[in-house]
Amino acid sequence: MNGWGEMSTGSRQKIAAYIEAVRPRHWLKNLLVFVPMFAAHDFSTKTCLLSLNAFLSFSLVASVVYILNDLNDLTADRKHTRKRYRPIASGRVTVLSSSILAGIILVLAGISATWLGTQFLGVILLYFLLTLTYTTLFKKIAYLDLGILTCLYLFRLIAGGQATEIPLSGWLLTFAGALF
Repeated sequence: MNGWGEMSTGSRQKIAAYIEAVRPRHWLKNLLVFVPMFAAHDFSTKTCLLSLNAFLSFSLVASVVYILNDLNDLTADRKHTRKRYRPIASGRVTVLSSSILAGIILVLAGISATWLGTQFLGVILLYFLLTLTYTTLFKKIAYLDLGILTCLYLFRLIAGGQATEIPLSGWLLTFAGALF
């Protein structure tokens, strides 16, 4: 920063690389945690805040998995025509700093999730473990990957219900599972 409080171009680029590494554009999938609130037509302040916290928790956990995936695939990503431009593969974000960032975000996700109760914490923990397993083992196994991705989308719905204490109907889960 210069004397006037303005950020240098290099600092802005570094911050942009860190933001890109956590992939906020992929957080849109986490809007599914709001479905129980909309399905129940419960737009109270409490329900909206709980849903927002669930969205934040899922987004943070997803960002940790994206970073861990990029670290796991680092060698292959550096050779890939498109993925080599990702922040970690390109070296704009170092392996050490991305590892530290993932740890910090995971702690924040845990704190955020804990505020929503043990059932929500259990769902998001299962989501985290399944996404890690998916990115390290199952993403290249045809059909199994589709089943896991469907489960991950359903976890978002279930977590939205757990966070807000809005029960989900079997019909909603069946329809959503078929849709996903």
